[in-house]
Amino acid sequence: MQKVRIENMQPGMILARSIYANDGRILVSKKTEISAPMIAKLKELRLPSAYIETHSGTEINDPISDATRSELMRSLSKFDSELRSGHSMSLISC
Repeated sequence: MQKVRIENMQPGMILARSIYANDGRILVSKKTEISAPMIAKLKELRLPSAYIETHSGTEINDPISDATRSELMRSLSKFDSELRSGHSMSLISC
């Protein structure tokens, strides 16, 4: 797996990790082959980089599952919206 800047991506590359929207929705699932229109859309969304599969034999295990990452992004988006709308928030420390 290798992190690649979106402007350096090439059609035919395979995503090693899913790409998420700010609200936690999966925009492009892992194992998807990247196309030129997809690269253009990712540039339009101003995404800085993505992880692609490599043939180097070295694999990085992601300690966070796709479901957990998606839920975290949804929670952060909701938290951000609440703060921006002026609602008071209570943070509880463990």
